[in-house]
Amino acid sequence: MFRLVLTDLDGAAVSGLPGDGPRPAVVRAARRASEAGLLLGVATGRAWCTADEIVRELGVTVPVIVSGGSQIIDPTSEEVLWEATLEPAGLAAVERVLDEQGYLFMTDDQVHGQEQTVAMRGGVDARRVIYVVQIHKDEAAGVVQHLSVHPSISVSTSSYKGQDDIVDIQITSSRGTKAGGAAWLLSYLGIAARASVGVGDGGNDLPLLAMAGLGVAMGNSDEHVKHEADVVAPGVDADGLAWVLEHLAGDRSAATLRAASLKR
Repeated sequence: MFRLVLTDLDGAAVSGLPGDGPRPAVVRAARRASEAGLLLGVATGRAWCTADEIVRELGVTVPVIVSGGSQIIDPTSEEVLWEATLEPAGLAAVERVLDEQGYLFMTDDQVHGQEQTVAMRGGVDARRVIYVVQIHKDEAAGVVQHLSVHPSISVSTSSYKGQDDIVDIQITSSRGTKAGGAAWLLSYLGIAARASVGVGDGGNDLPLLAMAGLGVAMGNSDEHVKHEADVVAPGVDADGLAWVLEHLAGDRSAATLRAASLKR
């Protein structure tokens, strides 16, 4: 029986458009799931400062995985419960690539509008996470391949709603992925991985979907994410997260979701 649903925010709980919050159907389904005894958690690439309002609208009370999996926050006290920091060798490798290519990036708790290049910033002083912003997906694939040889870092991409060819690159320590954050959270809550459901839409969600007892890709996911998932839900614009929660609130087993899955 499933006890916890861990969902991404952008592309799953919200559309990802600036200022957009969870739709009423999602909020209602989250409330019903809670009443049925199902825990709802969040695993997002966002920093806490841009995730907090959405988390509260969803009524999430368990610790929240933010910054791509590199930090976990208590949503009530806002205390940092756990974090995974970047190691100097991995950080140096990332800085070389960013400097050579002149990419714009943000770190840790920065938000869009604060992007800078290495030259503008005088280096890369990230603690937990680096976001390289708005790169064509073909170019990003080369960067991911180049940096992925470094064992101390994890590199993944996330796309923009309505801009299929443009992605952000997210860089954390190898421990600071959504799966790493989820492993800590599950241990903290005393829940086995097999009793969890992971929901997401991007490449940075794949580790979470793989380690959860059931991996659910949103209908708006890239095809490779759908292929790796156990179940495909309707898209975010069709309240796919509500669809997941409503099914699990009624019957907390994999059979119900698998039977209704859009994956064939």
